[in-house]
Amino acid sequence: MKEALATHAEYHRSLEPKFNKITLEDLDKHDELPFSSIEDIAKLIDQLSAEMGGRRQKDKNAELRVLELQSRMLKSEFYLHLTD
Repeated sequence: MKEALATHAEYHRSLEPKFNKITLEDLDKHDELPFSSIEDIAKLIDQLSAEMGGRRQKDKNAELRVLELQSRMLKSEFYLHLTD
């Protein structure tokens, strides 16, 4: 009986699918994401959220710089028209 149970357990272990750990680099290669990788997916979401936060800040800084330049250009044009 012990041998039969051990054989059954080994057989069922062999049927379990083997999934590679999901990373940002290979995320697009996965057609399906197993429920067992929910922790990996949560970590990826945290990483992507942090990256998006950094990019948003860079975008805001760039927008501020553009607005500053536009303001200076308008001031320059205004002063040029005053001297005409």
